[in-house]
Amino acid sequence: MGVVQMKVKVKCNIGFLLKRDNKTQAWLAQQISQGLDNPVSSQLISDWSNGRGTPSHGYVLRMIKATGWEYVEIFEEE
Repeated sequence: MGVVQMKVKVKCNIGFLLKRDNKTQAWLAQQISQGLDNPVSSQLISDWSNGRGTPSHGYVLRMIKATGWEYVEIFEEE
């Protein structure tokens, strides 16, 4: 029996959440970057906000901790 792969499209709602909470991309980048050797840039947050990439699981966990957002707010199935 072969493995069946399903592709699910996911929309990242970071831009909407930043606007809703009156926060900036620079603020989020700073929050995620705390304690990291290689800080996250505002440009990377912009890319995530505009659908030009998706944050890795580690960054999502840091984002949740910094913002109080829930995973289901950050991502939704398209």
